[in-house]
Amino acid sequence: WFPDEGRLVTAGFGGALSVWELETGEFRALAGHVSAVSQLAVDAPGALITSTSYDGSSKLWDGASGFFFNSTATTVMYA
Repeated sequence: WFPDEGRLVTAGFGGALSVWELETGEFRALAGHVSAVSQLAVDAPGALITSTSYDGSSKLWDGASGFFFNSTATTVMYA
């Protein structure tokens, strides 16, 4: 959830994030990962979205526009 409670971000096996406008039901897809998204978070003001994927990358997105800022390599650990 975003702090304004008007938006929700979801992710799935396809590697894309979706930012949903809850009033209208419309969404914006944020594509970038090539494997399933394993974790995502929205910062307290709703300005940034971070996502981590099983493809070994972490990505940073603008929470309002969906603009992609940066990607870093991560180590994926399997239990």
